[in-house]
Amino acid sequence: MKNILAAFLVLALQSNALAAKVALYSGAGVWSPSLKHTEKLLWTMGHDTLRLTAKDILAGRLDFGDINAIVMPGGKSWLYRDDLGVAGGENIRRFVERGGGYIGFCAGAFFATRLREGGNTTGPYGIGLLDGTAVDPESLGFPGYQKGMKTITYHLADFKEKYRVIYLAGPIFRYSQEEAAKKNIQVNSTYWDGQVAGIHFQYGNGHVYLSGPHPEVEERLNLLLALTRPDPDS
Repeated sequence: MKNILAAFLVLALQSNALAAKVALYSGAGVWSPSLKHTEKLLWTMGHDTLRLTAKDILAGRLDFGDINAIVMPGGKSWLYRDDLGVAGGENIRRFVERGGGYIGFCAGAFFATRLREGGNTTGPYGIGLLDGTAVDPESLGFPGYQKGMKTITYHLADFKEKYRVIYLAGPIFRYSQEEAAKKNIQVNSTYWDGQVAGIHFQYGNGHVYLSGPHPEVEERLNLLLALTRPDPDS
């Protein structure tokens, strides 16, 4: 999935970013494979990376001017909320609004969205890069949304249409037509039932990519995942 991740980075940066510096959130609740596999793939693509904790973000590290994008990995988004709080969320929003990129996978996508339906919380939730709703379909009993390898349809130029991707209860995205028009929301991937799985949009001068599934995780790099979540697209 290396080339898919490269496409996401281009979407988030709105450039080819040959020497981008990408921050990866590494606070409490982060799922290690999501963090480590994204980091490894970014290295192989020639990008500089650094890990940021909640303390770093609260201290204003995103304001130094040397970071092009931030990745919020999969994991436990409610712990991101607990540690970053209102001030940390505002620092991230300001970073994106000024022109930074934001890539959120699963928990990172929940964290980016203002409202959540199902699961840990129903109601106000994340930092509001997306003003719509991140729906937790597994907790709400949607058919077929159990954790496992799933066939995801990608709507990206020069890529094949179907990929088998690990899914761990990531969100469905819902938003108004008004927000779609205002932020130029583009659907980049859909689930097997046609629900929205991945979107790209503008937030201020920055760009955001949110994904419910985990295309960043290379299953063959983890023995347990390789045995339990075989990935034919690796």
